[in-house]
Amino acid sequence: MAGKSLRLRVACSATTLPVTAAATAALWLLPFPPGAARWGGLLATALAAYVMMECNNRNALLRIRSRMTTTSFLALTAACPFLHGWQPAMAAAVALLAALTLLFATYQQRHAEGRTFYAFLFLGLGSLLFPPLLLLVPLLCAAMLFYLRSLTGRTFLAALFGLALPYWGYVGWMGWHNRLDTAFAYMLPYLAPGPPRFSALPPQRMAALGAVLVLVVPAIFHFWRTSYNDKIRTRMLYHTLVLTVFGLLALLALRPQWHDALLRLLLAAGAPFVGHHFALARGRLMDVWFVVCLVLLGALAVSFRLLPWTP
Repeated sequence: MAGKSLRLRVACSATTLPVTAAATAALWLLPFPPGAARWGGLLATALAAYVMMECNNRNALLRIRSRMTTTSFLALTAACPFLHGWQPAMAAAVALLAALTLLFATYQQRHAEGRTFYAFLFLGLGSLLFPPLLLLVPLLCAAMLFYLRSLTGRTFLAALFGLALPYWGYVGWMGWHNRLDTAFAYMLPYLAPGPPRFSALPPQRMAALGAVLVLVVPAIFHFWRTSYNDKIRTRMLYHTLVLTVFGLLALLALRPQWHDALLRLLLAAGAPFVGHHFALARGRLMDVWFVVCLVLLGALAVSFRLLPWTP
């Protein structure tokens, strides 16, 4: 790798992902010893990273041998300590990644009922923990129709059955324990109407969201500008991710009070674009931008550690 820039050496190195994972774990566990919530959050994030790595390997999201997709996800998550404690939305992020991985495998498949069923089964399970995940279902169905070309009457029914199965099981369980009248009470706050409450976001949350958008949005534009270099199938998969990212950004604009949960989902859907950008972009300006982004994430992580912030 002699003569390559720092960015390309990082993107192509086999040690990048292990080093990033070790650094993420070190940041995660500070201050030591961590509580049970942090251990749970670390395990959920490790599972999400593994699913993302499998998705990248099975679908060749990058044209070169690189782990930048998973590395970007871990680096962005590590820089935001308010995302480190366990919350149900962490499981929802894992469910979204698993669903996307299964849906990608249905690309132009004539008989994709099985994978579709399991993909929406994961979405149903995730939505039990974070109900707004259901709002992504129409977008993913649209992606199946226009990009993945796998939406038929049979796969639509499979999606409905997969989505409903966790709720059938949950209703049965609550009925068995004579708690059916309060089974869905926890969802009521998500259904409450009202204007967006941007005042609910402390400055630190706004700074973290801004840093994520600074990385994800230019990466999406880079993909659009250079997508002709990718195979048609890869383009369609990324277009599915674009639809998901824009849906999550719309939810963030309408319900900023769900910031932490939606940011986890946004990192899961947006990290592939950041990895694509860093690994495949060309030019010295991109090398400088890579260093700037490293400094930005480092400053964000340090500021959360040194300055008082709202947990």
